[in-house]
Amino acid sequence: MKNNLFSAKDLEIVYKLAKKVRNCGGTVYFVGGYVRDKLLAIESKDIDVEIHNIPEDKLMEILSEFGEVRVIRFSFTLYRVKGCHVDFTVPREGNGSSDSLRIASMHRDFTINSMMENVLTGEIIDLWNGRQDLEKHIIRHVSTETFAEDEVRVLRAAQFSARFGYEIADETIELCRNINISNLPFQRILAELEKTFHKAEKPSIFFEQLRKMEQLDYWFPELKALIGIEQDCNFHHEGDVWTHTMLVLDEAAKVRKQAKHPKRLMLSALCHDMGKGVVSYTDVKGVPHYCNYKKHRLYAVKEFIERITHSKNIAIYIENMIEMYKKPNEIIEKGTKLKEINKMFDDVFNPNDLILLSICDNRGRFPHGNDNEKILFEYLDTYYEIMAQPYVTKEDLANAGISSKRKISKAYKYAHKLRLAGIEKSEALQKTLDYMNKPTVHNNKSKRKPTAV
Repeated sequence: MKNNLFSAKDLEIVYKLAKKVRNCGGTVYFVGGYVRDKLLAIESKDIDVEIHNIPEDKLMEILSEFGEVRVIRFSFTLYRVKGCHVDFTVPREGNGSSDSLRIASMHRDFTINSMMENVLTGEIIDLWNGRQDLEKHIIRHVSTETFAEDEVRVLRAAQFSARFGYEIADETIELCRNINISNLPFQRILAELEKTFHKAEKPSIFFEQLRKMEQLDYWFPELKALIGIEQDCNFHHEGDVWTHTMLVLDEAAKVRKQAKHPKRLMLSALCHDMGKGVVSYTDVKGVPHYCNYKKHRLYAVKEFIERITHSKNIAIYIENMIEMYKKPNEIIEKGTKLKEINKMFDDVFNPNDLILLSICDNRGRFPHGNDNEKILFEYLDTYYEIMAQPYVTKEDLANAGISSKRKISKAYKYAHKLRLAGIEKSEALQKTLDYMNKPTVHNNKSKRKPTAV
């Protein structure tokens, strides 16, 4: 996978290559997303190039003129030149035949990605009506015969739908229903999910399309379980837990640029109500009540994150976020003291993202809760100001005469509470020493068992 945006130097190599290939009787085409994005007048990060009507040994000779060549064998052959951010391929079959363009493009996933542009002439080859589907905003597979050769295309259809806001053709939805995606490596699922989180204005469309395709079962069962789960209608008029989750996810997309960890914020929004679908609930006076929800939620989140990312660190981060996300609004409603506000920020991995998740949860329901964004970020500024001030350290406590590690640890915890309360260092140190020097009160009451009467 290419991670770097291509440069003018990369394009220069492509044009020089195209001229050399033409002199040998071949043709070089821009293919795939580069052509699509060019027609949409949007920036493309990748260049994919396909080279026709040239023997492999001759192609290797020409490519080697531009740098060291690496050959990667998939179901097709991929060539990469060191220092160049372009993927070069040849048709997997039919190279040199009069029908090679059709055969090659038939292996593309969607019609909007099947168009080819002659590098030297600029001519667009559109054998599958890709430009028409682009204009009509439709995601449609190229060939029923070849589409399932890469199962990730099921998720890619949903990703493109969310990213571009396009509809998926009914026949493509139907085709996707019958493709088994359970054998895909998690990295490919995560890649499509990350593109959705990074590029889509409404990432909920990704999951709504997978729902239409009946493809939530294997990779997203915790989400599927939210469908039809009722909520307290006093606070949620938007519908079931699935609907609420999708709204929160879309709200998170609006603020992801403000997040310190955008991907983790998006995953937290996706996971924040997981668990409600896997616990039984009883109606208490018409109000849904989830039994052992917190326990099951953490289990569901851990299972989901480890399945999708195989990252325990991300799982721990997100578990922490969803444990805490209701607290920002609660502290405002309760008029909480400074120490409790600062302790909340101190207990979360990233306070900035916690506030954003809390805001998204509020905005993702009808009627909306109070939008406490301004107040919460003012509280956060205060927290950062306090934490930037000098504070009592373990070294300070040792220098003050506290000897054992156990007592220093106890004193440090107490001093940290004073720090969160905004008490400056010298006063906090004195209060901590006074606390440690307090005589221990022993309970001398008899612990004998009562005598039976």
